[in-house]
Amino acid sequence: MNQTDPFASNTTTHSAEEQHPRLWFMLFTSFVCMLILCVTFMLYRYVEDSEREHQLSMMDGKLTEIVNRLDQYKETDNKQIMWLSRQLSRYPKIDQRLWISFSNDLIRLFPHFQHVQWFDNNQMLRWETHNDENKTAGSILTDDLDIRWDKEISYSIKDSGNDIRIVISSLGKRSKERIGTLVIQYSLKRRLDEIQKSVLSQTQLLSISSQLPADYRETIATRLSVSRPILLGEEVYALYMEQHVSPYPKLLSLPMAVFITGLVAATLCSITLYLLEINYVGRRAVSRSIRSLRRELKAQKETENRLQFVAYHDQKTLLPNRHSLEMYLEKAILVEQDIVLTCIDISNLNEINDMYGHHIGEHLLFDIVKRFRTILPRHAMMARVDSSQFMISVAGMCQLEAEMQANQLRICLEEEFNIENNQIIAHCLIGIAYRLNRSINTEELIRHAETATHRARNWEQAILLLTTRQCRNN
Repeated sequence: MNQTDPFASNTTTHSAEEQHPRLWFMLFTSFVCMLILCVTFMLYRYVEDSEREHQLSMMDGKLTEIVNRLDQYKETDNKQIMWLSRQLSRYPKIDQRLWISFSNDLIRLFPHFQHVQWFDNNQMLRWETHNDENKTAGSILTDDLDIRWDKEISYSIKDSGNDIRIVISSLGKRSKERIGTLVIQYSLKRRLDEIQKSVLSQTQLLSISSQLPADYRETIATRLSVSRPILLGEEVYALYMEQHVSPYPKLLSLPMAVFITGLVAATLCSITLYLLEINYVGRRAVSRSIRSLRRELKAQKETENRLQFVAYHDQKTLLPNRHSLEMYLEKAILVEQDIVLTCIDISNLNEINDMYGHHIGEHLLFDIVKRFRTILPRHAMMARVDSSQFMISVAGMCQLEAEMQANQLRICLEEEFNIENNQIIAHCLIGIAYRLNRSINTEELIRHAETATHRARNWEQAILLLTTRQCRNN
C-alpha cells in the first residue's frame, strides 16, 4: 500500500548558484567611461573652438586698429609733406647746401621716409636724397612716378612685387606762384614692420597682399588668419594678419583643464563603479551564505522535527506512541484532573494478517483509527502502544461517560470492514482504568488499563470455553 511520507521535505532542490555577472559590470563601466570621454572630447573641441574664435575676434580688433592707424598715418603724412613743401618754398633759391641741410633734418625727423626729391616747374629732377638705412638702387625716374603735377597734394603707390612704395607729392608755392614739387616716398612694408613691433606679439605676423580676399578668416591647426580691406591710392589691398598657434594645447589652458577634468571624472567613475561592484559582490556572497545557512538550519530543524516525530509517534498509523501517552498523562496528572484511560486490543489482528496479509492488516488499522476519530472528542488522546493495542485518554471524563464511550468504540469496530473486496470483521477487548486515588502515577495507570484488558481476554476465553462445553453437552 502506497502511503504519503509525512517526513518528506517541502524544500525544493536548488540548482547551482548563478555566477556573478562581472562581464556586465565591465561592459557597463566601459560604456560609462567612454560616454564621459566622448563628452569630454566634445567639450574640449568646443572650448578649443571658442578660444580660437576669441583669438580671431581679438585679431579682427587689432587689424581694425591697424587699418585706422594707417589711415591716420596717411592723413598725417599728407599734412606733413604740405608743411615741408611750404617751408622749402620760402627760400628764394634752393642750392646744394640748403637741400642737404633740409633733407638731413627731414630724414632725422621722419625716419620712415625712404627717398626725398625736388622737381622744378619743368618736372625735372633737381635734388634727391636717400635714407642710408633703406637706400634703393638708383634714382627714381620721373616717368616711373604717377605724380599729379597739377594737384596741391598727390598720393600714389608703386607695387614692385616684393614691396609697396607710397609716393606723396606736394606743390611748392611762393606768393601763389608755383616753384617746384616735393616728392617723398617710403616703404609700406617698413611701416607695417614698425606697427607690428609696437602692436602685435611675436607670434603674430602682419603683411599686405593684393591676391587675398578683401575680408576673410581662416583657421587651421597651426595658424589663424584674418584680413581687412585697405584703400591705397585707387586700389584695394588686403591687410593680412597671421598668428601661429601650437598644435598642442598649453598645460595651463582651459581646453587642457577640461580634458584633465574629463580624465579625472572617468577615472573616479570607474573606481566608484568598481567599488560598487565589490560591494555588490560582497553583499551577494553574504546573501548567498545567509540563504545557504537558512536552508541548512531549515533542513536541520526538519530533521529534528522528523526525529522527534519518529520518537513520539507510531510509524504505521502516525498516532502517538507509548512515550507520548506517558508524557500526556504526566501533564494531566499535574493539573489534578480526573483521568480515565481506555485500552483497546484488536484480538484477531494476528489471524487477519495471517489470512489476508500484513498490508491488509495495516489498512485495517488506518480504518480503525478513522472510525475511532468519528466518536472521540477532539481533545481526546489516542495512542498506539502495541502492534494490536490502542489507548485512549480523555481528561475530565467520569466513569459512566468512559463506559459509554468504550461501548460506542466496540460497536463501531465490530461493523464489517471492506478492504480490497475483502469483508473483514475485527474483534476487540476493552479495559478501563480509573484514577480514583491521586497517588496513582502514570505507570500504574497504564498497567491497570493493560491488566483490565488482560482480564477481559481471560473472561472472553472463559466464556468461549463454557459455551463450547454447553454445545458438546447438548
